[in-house]
Amino acid sequence: MASYQELKAQADQRWQDKISQQRPRIILAESAPDYDMGGRRTKAAFQDEIARRGLDVCIERTGNFGMDWKAPLVTVVRPGAPAVWYGPVKAADVPRFLDEAVLGNRVNNGLGLFVDANEPYQGIPALQSLPWFSVQRRIIMELWGRIDPEDVFDYIAHGGYSALFKVLSGELPPERVIEELKTSGLAGRGGGYFPIGIKWEGGMKARGRPKFVVCNTEEGEPSIYKDRRLLESNPHMLIEGMTICAAVIQSHKGYNYIGPHPLAVERFNRAVQQANEVGILGKQVLGFDLEFDIETRRGFGSYVSGEASAMQASIEGGRALPRVKLQRSVEAGLWEKPTVVNNTESFSFVPSILNNGGAWFAGIGQGMTGTKMYSITGHNEFVGLIEAPFGIPVKHFANELAGPMRSGRPLKTVIFGGPTGGPIPPHLFDTPANPKDCNAIGLLAYGAGGVIVLDDSACILDVIKYFMAFMENQSCGKCTPCRIGCHELLVTLSRISEGRGVPADILTLEDMGDQVAKLSICGHGQAAPYPVFMALQHWREEIEAHILDKRCPAGVCRMKPPEEVGQTGYLLMQPVRVH
Repeated sequence: MASYQELKAQADQRWQDKISQQRPRIILAESAPDYDMGGRRTKAAFQDEIARRGLDVCIERTGNFGMDWKAPLVTVVRPGAPAVWYGPVKAADVPRFLDEAVLGNRVNNGLGLFVDANEPYQGIPALQSLPWFSVQRRIIMELWGRIDPEDVFDYIAHGGYSALFKVLSGELPPERVIEELKTSGLAGRGGGYFPIGIKWEGGMKARGRPKFVVCNTEEGEPSIYKDRRLLESNPHMLIEGMTICAAVIQSHKGYNYIGPHPLAVERFNRAVQQANEVGILGKQVLGFDLEFDIETRRGFGSYVSGEASAMQASIEGGRALPRVKLQRSVEAGLWEKPTVVNNTESFSFVPSILNNGGAWFAGIGQGMTGTKMYSITGHNEFVGLIEAPFGIPVKHFANELAGPMRSGRPLKTVIFGGPTGGPIPPHLFDTPANPKDCNAIGLLAYGAGGVIVLDDSACILDVIKYFMAFMENQSCGKCTPCRIGCHELLVTLSRISEGRGVPADILTLEDMGDQVAKLSICGHGQAAPYPVFMALQHWREEIEAHILDKRCPAGVCRMKPPEEVGQTGYLLMQPVRVH
């Protein structure tokens, strides 16, 4: 079994061999959005055209970069020139692209996005000069788009697994790891924001064996897709974070609970296999006295299975139902044994914190330490992933990070937190983007990183009704307040959107929402009504227009009941009646 020093020397040599090639390198972004936009066809076209011409060109793979609105992305590195990123590069573009970008006849060919250098190159701007990128600070995403996610040696060559080596070699004993995590202020990035150092300390001190390490990559909420991209782009960072946790709490078994994300599962399983092959996982991790194995468990799209206790019930082989939490997971989790549960993003921060120090991480961000990954979707141009420090004003999301509205219409709202978040009106765009400050304006669920940007063609009532339809559909049904309450809230919102609302419906939404939030046993029901509260707080006039004037100011809602179809219940989320 090779030592870490031997693995690092081998990785450095392989990386040097890769970047010092005296032939053009074509690096294809291979992630889900790139594939969805024709990336596989683009790759096949490159392979066919290069073979037909007999070109001496290297084709390589990388993961996601975050610029999903320009997918599929292609990077070209020619000898003696900086890396240039292009997109979208379609299969039909390949013959011309080879002549211009790869063979150098016209490097700035209209598809050029940026050059990975400090200065522009042949009229193509430098990455740091892009407003979309300049607001960001990348820690987890630092190597995205630059390494092969299916090559463990690429990660090691960039310092990967060095933090794990420090922990196992005794340079950073478990108590020191806990101290650094507490100093860093790192809090869970799954939406709960519980301090990681305190949680790991509880796991370390907990009595009982065996102990388990569990990663939550279920990610079933709409508009949020950061964790699956992490597995598609740098899965070894997660493995390192989980293994460090295992060393700290003395666990021998880890589980990664992944939702229905096929490429993420494939990449993560490949990374686990490679880690076992080189001795990073297995009987003796990096040759030290630690045995640790990671197993993938699949979720299948149930939003509530992302709740920690429901996820653990699913891993045990039962139905994913939340439990009444009489004990914390670090005391009695999987099979009633001590279990540390963290989100994918949370685990992935740990290696960088241990390599740079907790104080370094604590110096980033305002209102909460460090950076946060966000998935940005909606009517905006720049749909994709970013990583930015906590505390930057919401207006940066509305402007630089989201880009212009594709329709050219005015921006109406930015929604943080996915289906349990809420619409932020423009007059509050100076609010710092962190949980504490967003809570102060009525946004309870800052969430796991979903950001939705909408122009003025959107109807706030219609958006909130969509969120509530999702929450009703995804309720596990275990507790009455959530099961019945979400349904009745949806019925009330639907009635208002059909022009059948009455003034008392406002009071119904407020009172019933309050009861659902207070009486539900898990975060699903506790957070479900808050988008309604946020809408009533900041967009009451728009909702009252549906009730009093029987009109939808945005022209979205039908403002008439659906046609009767002769059955009770709901058909495609539309209420129907029986006579």
